Amino acid sequence: MKICMRFILPILLICIVFTTSAQQTVYFSKDTSATNKKKYNRSSETNIIKIAPLSFLVGIVPVFYERRLSDLFSVQVGAGITIKNYLKETVDNLEIGKIEDGDYTLNWNGGQGNLYLFASEDQKPKYKTGSYFSIQPRVYFDGEAMDGYYMGISYDNTSYKYGSRSIVTGVPSSNSISFTDTYVKEYDKYSDIAVHFGGQTIYDRLSVEYSVGVAIRNKQSRRYVYGFDNNNDYVDGYADLKKSIPVGLFSFRVGYHF
Repeated sequence: MKICMRFILPILLICIVFTTSAQQTVYFSKDTSATNKKKYNRSSETNIIKIAPLSFLVGIVPVFYERRLSDLFSVQVGAGITIKNYLKETVDNLEIGKIEDGDYTLNWNGGQGNLYLFASEDQKPKYKTGSYFSIQPRVYFDGEAMDGYYMGISYDNTSYKYGSRSIVTGVPSSNSISFTDTYVKEYDKYSDIAVHFGGQTIYDRLSVEYSVGVAIRNKQSRRYVYGFDNNNDYVDGYADLKKSIPVGLFSFRVGYHF
């Protein structure tokens, strides 16, 4: 019995070691194959069409297209329309970060006005369709362009169009203001140079992207205003603004890749 045990125990030990080694070999071989397949699928993706679901909050309805140029680089372009800027309207109502009146240049129609108010403060402006354009080259840090973390530098041009009803001028300011049915053109135009840091993940057919950034914004605005002249009669005109300001940026996009 002792002799049998001497032979059986070594044989069992050899079987256990062999089985363990075989299992490990099969596992690592399978994992490597899956990784190579995943990398192959990622490297074959060269185009993504995206939308930005949250952009309507700032009055932009865009479509983006990103093209893979190499393992490190891609370029994204975007175009769309602008509508009512809900976030700006909320911020203006709360008077957060409000631009001072002294930053505007006043241009009166007729006599010189002594006091001015934005006409939109007495009425709801009528919003029109504007335009949006963006171009953004990107560098991907992981060496798998369009999938992973990236840095991008963009130029963005956004134009908002709206209008306020004009007032009846030439009447004493002691009378109540009367508005006509004619809308005067107003606008906000933004030109941004921005740096973005973000990440993009490619799934089976969808992509999800998020980023934060900072921009220098060249802002040009025209607002319709009214006041009264030296005779205390109502006059109207424009308040023009040209100013560069820093702004923070956040974006979230979903897309379809092919």
